[in-house]
Amino acid sequence: MRLARMITGRPLFGRHPVAGERVLLLAIIVMLFIVDWQFGALHHLVDVVQSAETTIGSVVLAISFASWVGAFAYAMRRRFELSAMQMAKAAAEVDAQTAGITDLLTGLPNRASLHNELRRRLVTSASEAGTGLVIGFDIDRFKTLNEVSGHGIADGVLIEVSDRLAVAVDEGDFVARVGADEFHVLTRAASPDEARVKALRLRAAIAHRIEDHDPPLQVATSVGIVMSCAGACDCDAEAIMRRVDIALQYAKSADDGVAIFSPDMELAIREKAELEQALEAAIEAEEIQPHFQPVINLETNRLNGFEVLARWTHPVRGPISPAVFVPLAEETGLLGRMTQALLRRACTVARDWPSHIKIAINISPIDFKNPWLAEEVLQILTDVGFPPRRLEIEITENALVIDHERAIQTITSLKNQGISIALDDFGTGYSSLQQLRMLPFDKIKIDQSFVRTMRENTDSRMIVKAIIGLSGSLGLPTTAEGIETSNSAEDLRAYGCTLGQGFFYSQAVPADDVPGLLALLGDGDTTAASGVAENAAAEPLPIARPSHPAHPTIPEAAADDVYGSDLDEIRRLA
Repeated sequence: MRLARMITGRPLFGRHPVAGERVLLLAIIVMLFIVDWQFGALHHLVDVVQSAETTIGSVVLAISFASWVGAFAYAMRRRFELSAMQMAKAAAEVDAQTAGITDLLTGLPNRASLHNELRRRLVTSASEAGTGLVIGFDIDRFKTLNEVSGHGIADGVLIEVSDRLAVAVDEGDFVARVGADEFHVLTRAASPDEARVKALRLRAAIAHRIEDHDPPLQVATSVGIVMSCAGACDCDAEAIMRRVDIALQYAKSADDGVAIFSPDMELAIREKAELEQALEAAIEAEEIQPHFQPVINLETNRLNGFEVLARWTHPVRGPISPAVFVPLAEETGLLGRMTQALLRRACTVARDWPSHIKIAINISPIDFKNPWLAEEVLQILTDVGFPPRRLEIEITENALVIDHERAIQTITSLKNQGISIALDDFGTGYSSLQQLRMLPFDKIKIDQSFVRTMRENTDSRMIVKAIIGLSGSLGLPTTAEGIETSNSAEDLRAYGCTLGQGFFYSQAVPADDVPGLLALLGDGDTTAASGVAENAAAEPLPIARPSHPAHPTIPEAAADDVYGSDLDEIRRLA
């Protein structure tokens, strides 16, 4: 056989060498018997050797007999070897088939097996009581567990969860592991309420602490439920499994971590996917444009600058709220590109405005994870020719929490180039007052949630006063967001707030409307600006620099006491 392979480049017996070799050995055995039976070859050989009556004859006889027996023995041995090989091959094929439908770690059926079982149940469900039900369980924060504790611990958790599910399900239920940290159960329920009860019972069985781990692990899961739809033309096994995944997405944001699939969910997911594609195209096509909301000096009623806000008008859908597309951009990793494009266009527009007008733009905490953020911002300013002193970067407290050291490095780099830094939405995040004192901020912005409710809510009013007082003790101006009435503006001025913005002065307007605002707000007439004037051509008056009036709300000694504490301490002092 080796000779045949060397000569022809392929086995002697083609694709089935084992079967061919078996045939060859059988042919040898049969041939030996035929030769002996037909011609009496062995008996003739014995007679010839005996007639020779010599030692050589005996040797020839022995060699001949041994060759005969050896050939027969070799044939039988190879037959047994080939039988063993065939049995091993059959066993390997069985193992391969089992591996194709079984999860090797937990021993549960895998996604392919679940798919087949679900198809079978959809066909036979009409004759069974109750409604078919698929319950999906997704282990929360499993990726973190894997990274912190290692694969060994994570695998142990998966095995424990699979064992608990296998014990907790009812007779006739089908349990499968369908993903890295995801399990599905096929069962039945009479109603959505019964389905929820069953899902919560199974989740409770999973949730028991794993005591073998040190410290013990508490397993939490999100639960997605789909009531199967036998007989529906658009509801095959693959569609049901896809809907379980959709329900699990909604479950992760649900208060109780449980979601029952509804068609609205699938529609929303589809619309979100379409919006993601449209958003990326909109960034490239410059559909997302900067709008500008004026920031007013409360003491002089004169314009101090503008905050840049993103606005998107879709060619088909029309205006899309920033509350929709900004989180989507963050989720899809497009926020950095969008912010840079927005900054470039805003600087290009504002470059030709009066030199004392500054613009402010918000940089998200996600963008602050970019180690090259400062260099990219400075490159944009260089390309456009926009002076760094006219730019203010707003960051939220969360940017300091995500990566404190990197945030400090980026802030310092921006400050060294003359860019101002404002702490945005102060009071809603997690930074400490110690960080506020140590970091080189130029301004503090009071979140609009406090400003809008300060006249009706005592806590909000006290917090606003405390932040203004604290900022004054640090020598920092404050900007109040969300000013919507003249009374709010008067109260903030009385509290000592330096700057303000909101609908009372103007909503965010496109670049073409800014000259009108410059004309109206440059002379301090803020009442006229509430209508967002158009086609005004008057040159703005010089902008008075914000002063820092005394802040009697919190004495300096009290302000020193609150450094290093959280906003709860501000509330206590207020």
